[in-house]
Amino acid sequence: VLIPYVISPVILGMLFKQLLGVEGLVNEIIIKMTGAEEGWGFLINPRAVIHVIALITVFKFLGFGVILYYGAMSKISESLYESANMDGCSWFQILRHVTVPGIRHTIGFFIVLGFITFIARMFPLTFTLTKGGPGYASFVPEFGIYFHAFENSKMGYAAAWAVFVYAVCLVIMII
Repeated sequence: VLIPYVISPVILGMLFKQLLGVEGLVNEIIIKMTGAEEGWGFLINPRAVIHVIALITVFKFLGFGVILYYGAMSKISESLYESANMDGCSWFQILRHVTVPGIRHTIGFFIVLGFITFIARMFPLTFTLTKGGPGYASFVPEFGIYFHAFENSKMGYAAAWAVFVYAVCLVIMII
């Protein structure tokens, strides 16, 4: 369950690049099953690539999230659920008035973790998969740091990008 979370994003990116690339295993299966001349361009379609990266990120964090939410839900007292059932609450009312308030801190933590992951931890995965392309479809804030520092040799701009990314992460954590 936790193996995708523990695996390095570079290894995960290389694995999914082999699976979803133009000549990848998934496209080969699609070609053989449908008889099409070419497969789907998961990583070369500007509209699809960001969704593929999002699904890979969900795959990576799913086990971690399940463990966090399970731990949070196990701390909610059974007497609250019994009281709600005795009062005739529907499952949605129990979810809304008992479960969600009981795990609100975990929900907040996971939302903050998601924002920080998008802003400051997506570079290895997206660089390995697409190098920011096609075009700028999978460009994440860390690419600004990378391109200014190593492609354009503008270390000042790269430092400014890094401070900006840090400041955004700090603001999100404080909120």
